[in-house]
Amino acid sequence: MVDKAKVTTTVKIDVEITSVRYVKAVDPDPDLSWLEQECFNDATDTEPADYGKRRIEAYRQGEWWAVGIYAEALTRDETVIARSGGVWGIESDSDDAHFNEVASDERSELSSSLGLGVDGLDSVRTDWVELDV
Repeated sequence: MVDKAKVTTTVKIDVEITSVRYVKAVDPDPDLSWLEQECFNDATDTEPADYGKRRIEAYRQGEWWAVGIYAEALTRDETVIARSGGVWGIESDSDDAHFNEVASDERSELSSSLGLGVDGLDSVRTDWVELDV
């Protein structure tokens, strides 16, 4: 009888990341329960008392939908070598500043996960792509 040993090894591969792609995609099954929370149904200085209910109804009518944003690291031949976890359930009618802030956070997460620090991908080209939005 031969004893078997489990071997774990780490392989280092040098890859040149030439760009980061931000992807905005439709979230087909968003969790909108946050719109039902009490704080979204109480009047504030900026929102009427029925804000959450009106947003849910507008969602059901197709006036807005939920999207997700994630970042991908690509090689020169457009091969995706890594992807951030993404943020999902973002309102499609959010302003560009919000989308850009989320994308920047996703880029930092991706860079950190690759061991490059939060700003390690700042020098590579960045593109946006929208999938079924």
